[in-house]
Amino acid sequence: MIGSWDYLVAWLRAFLFTQAVEVPVYMLLGAFASRAPRSPITFASAITASAITHPAVWFVFPTIGIHVGLTFNMMVVTAELFAWLTEALFLITVVKVRPVSALLISLAANAASVLLGEASREVTFRACGMSYP
Repeated sequence: MIGSWDYLVAWLRAFLFTQAVEVPVYMLLGAFASRAPRSPITFASAITASAITHPAVWFVFPTIGIHVGLTFNMMVVTAELFAWLTEALFLITVVKVRPVSALLISLAANAASVLLGEASREVTFRACGMSYP
């Protein structure tokens, strides 16, 4: 349940997992996208990119989704679109990454964390002898 201690712990785990996946993607792809000797995407800006959206994805979108009657899948898609575009906008406006590069890098980072997150849940559930809902 949103707002419970268990939900907060689940968010913290997901946040740390997201950072572990997205930060290297942001930094690696930022280095490839840059024409300068150094990537404009630093460690701090990579952390900030996903940190600015993660709380909204976990706390705001589920609450709104419940109130407007979105299915879980619709809420997830909406939240992930928000994360992708907001993080790209951060890269464009603050970090000064070219728009197309920012959109592609943010898409790759967010897709990696979603896909690896879902895969890790599937593996965890199977290891516990349960089916993933």
